[in-house]
Amino acid sequence: MRGLVVIDSATIILEASQFKVLDYECFDGRENKQINGKFSVTTTFCQKFAEAEKKQGNYFPRISLPNNTVKRPDGKKEQVKTLEIQASLPKSRHGTNLWEADSTDLEPIYFQWVNDLAKIHIQTTTNALSKAVLKRIDFSKVVRLPDSLGEARAVLKLLANFNYKPHSDFAIKQFNDNSEGMALKFWNTTQGYVIYDKLGEVIANGHTKAEQGLIQAFKEGKLKRNVIKFELSLQRKPSLEAVLRRIIKTKSKNFTLSDVMATKDISKAILSETFNKVYGHITMAIVSLSQMKENELEQYLLSKNLGFNRHALLSYLVNMTTKIGVAAMWGQMEERMGGSSYDRYKKEVSLIITELGEIPNTLPNLIQYLRYQHQKFEIYRPVC
Repeated sequence: MRGLVVIDSATIILEASQFKVLDYECFDGRENKQINGKFSVTTTFCQKFAEAEKKQGNYFPRISLPNNTVKRPDGKKEQVKTLEIQASLPKSRHGTNLWEADSTDLEPIYFQWVNDLAKIHIQTTTNALSKAVLKRIDFSKVVRLPDSLGEARAVLKLLANFNYKPHSDFAIKQFNDNSEGMALKFWNTTQGYVIYDKLGEVIANGHTKAEQGLIQAFKEGKLKRNVIKFELSLQRKPSLEAVLRRIIKTKSKNFTLSDVMATKDISKAILSETFNKVYGHITMAIVSLSQMKENELEQYLLSKNLGFNRHALLSYLVNMTTKIGVAAMWGQMEERMGGSSYDRYKKEVSLIITELGEIPNTLPNLIQYLRYQHQKFEIYRPVC
């Protein structure tokens, strides 16, 4: 049975003892980053070789050498030599991240990275890679849509109505090309959550031989635009470790890719939790009701015999959602009521929604299907 840990990409850090640079000629790229307006970090990275690999239709990770300066206990500054690998696990394995890579793919992926590094004159081992510390990780799940729910773009337009994830900004991105692709983005300073038309993204940005093959298959009518991808990015090491500590109890920091891949169902747990925060039953019900015509909504609520106050509260929230969206509605409620009153009203709304039962709308079926796929969590791979 295959493992159930699915990761789209990761950034790992090798310490000086875990690698050896035989020749620096491939590190011809350079960038400077300012940290808190006080410290500058200069990073050299492999640029021209990576670009040449891309032109040949090959996938090549981003390999960089940060020039980190740290302060020792005695107050003196010291340069710390590290190497960072930022890579897509599925692309390293399959040449595209339309397909997924799981824990059974990790050893071949390590071998691939050892070979990639050797091409730019860096020596390391699979054992060293397995012990490299995680800096960032993107958990992901690809979901294929049945014909009854339509193609990816139509589904994303429906999901765009759910523009609410607590403490996150929201945006709809249209791919800037002829792919007609679309992505929904929630983000804050520590996390990013993206839902997008995966084949549309391949059409827009695909360059590997595998991706060019997918594009050709789509043009020939052999592939449908019926795949969407959910991706959660834990962008900072402290926030990454805070999430992992809740599930991996054996350590508190400096997690490795191998630690994560060895933890059964971690991807399912983290992605299901995120999905349910955005598409919870209260928000789903209010968005579903907001899509009804005004007279239809009124008759529906009257038929439920809610009582005047409960009817009025729900009618008001749905009306506000129709006008300004669900995110702004919740934000306005919290601002006007304050913490304790807001929490009390939200509990009341939850009770009303439960009393309503199933709402006659296509959205509940869609959300139910996507939630089920998150729980089922089957690996999406090419048919051999």
